[in-house]
Amino acid sequence: MGLTCALLYMVLLGVGATIAPGVGVAGSLLATVPQAVTEYSHVPAYGLLTWLLTGSLYGRGWPERTALWVAAAAAMVFGVWMEILQGLVPGRVVELGDVAFNAIGIGLATLLIEAAPGRRFCMSLIAAHTRGRNKP
Repeated sequence: MGLTCALLYMVLLGVGATIAPGVGVAGSLLATVPQAVTEYSHVPAYGLLTWLLTGSLYGRGWPERTALWVAAAAAMVFGVWMEILQGLVPGRVVELGDVAFNAIGIGLATLLIEAAPGRRFCMSLIAAHTRGRNKP
């Protein structure tokens, strides 16, 4: 389930990146949100993605530190590609600031996961269901 949650969340982020401001219901809602909010929202969004990916890799038996660094790299690559995809959407532009906010969120999540005193507990929360499904 851990990897499924991470992948579904990535789809949600991808859908959000392809919403054209002012077009349709979602685009109309997006147009009402202040620019600063949409920019700063990248920090928690990509922090959560990093945590979900880390937990899903850890739940599949990856060592904690390896899972964390691979997840952080994967989240960053995903963020760059989402920004490129966003540039193909009418009314949207590629912004390096968004990539920077992605990196800040990924970095903060990485630091929090590394520094958490109950790191094993935090990691096991998301990995518990996946490990149970992988056992014969």
